[in-house]
Amino acid sequence: MPITSTTQRRRRRADGHKPRSYAPDATRQAIIDSALVLFERNGFHATSVQAVADDADLTKGAFYHHFESKDQLVQIIHDELLDHMLRELRSIHETVSGPDAQLRAVIRAIVHSTVRFRSHVAVYYHERRYLADARFDGVRRKHEEVLERTGAILRAGIDDGTFRADIDPTVATCGIHGMAGWAHQWLRANGTDPERVAALLSDMVLGGVAKR
Repeated sequence: MPITSTTQRRRRRADGHKPRSYAPDATRQAIIDSALVLFERNGFHATSVQAVADDADLTKGAFYHHFESKDQLVQIIHDELLDHMLRELRSIHETVSGPDAQLRAVIRAIVHSTVRFRSHVAVYYHERRYLADARFDGVRRKHEEVLERTGAILRAGIDDGTFRADIDPTVATCGIHGMAGWAHQWLRANGTDPERVAALLSDMVLGGVAKR
């Protein structure tokens, strides 16, 4: 569903539309949507709580009714992305057989996530140093689990002879997530086919790690 800007909402009111009735879930989502737009465009630190409230066409008090702080909001935003990725990785582990097929499925999941959660991914890359702060331990632990689950696939492939024995699983894991995740910068849902991108990246990765 497209995000409705403050200008559009105010124009509707000027045209005689009645303000929407209060709906807690919709209000909370409007704040998250506005924060995603502003954090991506201006950066987390340059975006004030008041700016988020204004963009969502709400009061500052409404913001604090739903969120304790900007820190809580950015953590929720990243939890949405990381919880999705962890569900994908757990499903791959349970339903896909063989390290090579699992690795392809992981790359596909990352690429599709950059389309579905493009703003989340962009904010993560912008703010990853800030998110290393101890207050965001939950985000850090989830990110580490995402990397660990990918690394476990590489290690299993090395152990069973599918992948080369001289591969460093840690380096390969970071390379895979960096390469596929960076697609948020150039891949758009209405542009290049994500399936084609995922297949191409998978061929590149498997071509490098597969045992010859």
